[in-house]
Amino acid sequence: ILPDGRTIELPSEEWFDENDTTESEWLEHLGNTAALLIEDTSSSGQPVVVRDNSGWLDAQIAKIAADDDGVRLGGAAAAFRVTPHHRGETTVVHADGDPRRILPVLRAVPDADGPLIVMGMPGPAAARGATPDTAHPVLVYAEMLHAPDDRTLEAAEAFRRRALGAYA
Repeated sequence: ILPDGRTIELPSEEWFDENDTTESEWLEHLGNTAALLIEDTSSSGQPVVVRDNSGWLDAQIAKIAADDDGVRLGGAAAAFRVTPHHRGETTVVHADGDPRRILPVLRAVPDADGPLIVMGMPGPAAARGATPDTAHPVLVYAEMLHAPDDRTLEAAEAFRRRALGAYA
């Protein structure tokens, strides 16, 4: 049930893997893991924290997803690939197994306030997105509805109209 009273019916295929967490446990975890991107190109040899490098990050996730069916972009970043309305500052990426496995590939380290949210893949259907590198549209839309800002909520509505089709 959406905040405005509408309901969305999930796809008939199994959404949550029976070996993974339950739906409520997974939703409680939503947004709990964040990371900072690091760049090791400073002249001193020390890592440099990068807080706004979404273009590079999106490209890296797309490359990983091309070779790994268990990695997908989520949230507003995924919606932006389908409906270029508003990308937002945060990037959500889903990975099956231990989602932290992608942190080294993305040159990221754990940080509670970082712009990268790394989450598990709730089940095999979640990897079936509107594009080959994005999570399922229902998952992307649900993540956008948790955003604290009006621009992301507006983008969620634009995404819903364009990408949810039979689910809207």
